[in-house]
Amino acid sequence: MGKVKIKRKSTLIDMTAMSDVTVLLLTFFMLTSTFLQKEPVTVLTPSSVSEQKVPTANLASILVSPEGKVFISIAGDADAETKDTWGTEALRKTILDEAVTL
Repeated sequence: MGKVKIKRKSTLIDMTAMSDVTVLLLTFFMLTSTFLQKEPVTVLTPSSVSEQKVPTANLASILVSPEGKVFISIAGDADAETKDTWGTEALRKTILDEAVTL
């Protein structure tokens, strides 16, 4: 009697279809997901908040840099006719001279 030969099946499995489905699922979940929103930063405002507007005329601004430099800006009223306004050059010079001597 002859032996019956059993056909050997290949152990190689084609994974192309499975990798295609994996890429499609990954793309789907990436495009439909929502990212976590950043929480807003709480800003602590100073306790003395004023609702009054800062005037634009007769205004002196003094800025001090961390290096110790002092910047002084004087904005005067250009339409004023009196000599006591901050718009006059003589008064500006006097203020700057006094600031330098301090």
